Amino acid sequence: MLSNRSRAFRWAVILTAANYLVQAVLLAFFPLNAPCHWNQAGAANGWINKYLYLLLFALPFFILWALFRKPRNMAVAFFYQTPLGRGARILVWVFSVLVTWIPAYAILFVPHFVPEQDCAAWISGMVYGVELSVEGALVLLAAACAVSWGGQRSA
Repeated sequence: MLSNRSRAFRWAVILTAANYLVQAVLLAFFPLNAPCHWNQAGAANGWINKYLYLLLFALPFFILWALFRKPRNMAVAFFYQTPLGRGARILVWVFSVLVTWIPAYAILFVPHFVPEQDCAAWISGMVYGVELSVEGALVLLAAACAVSWGGQRSA
């Protein structure tokens, strides 16, 4: 069972905090005006102050709060207790952690470890792959919750 008092939830909070701290340290190596969006060719075409990334790095904390609290709707609470519901919530959280690594991957890792002619392909592949995976996981979770909510009617 994944509740906000379970061992799995506590481990998720610890891993999320460690993820945030590691990325906050890596932020020191970002340029002041860091890329925040990449086009399909893998070239940066949007820029923000690097400290705004601290908000992105906090995304998994919000996901934990939203997905691991006890729902008021009984059908959703039941769905959350099924293996599919537990798996979907964990999957969304894992993908939210992956999303927070896009800037470090694209700004720090790829330019230093991948040959220059291959950088654009590596960046665009990872950025769009993670984005599509996250969107798919959120759509599946929303559909499952909508199906669960469909049976509940107020009198």
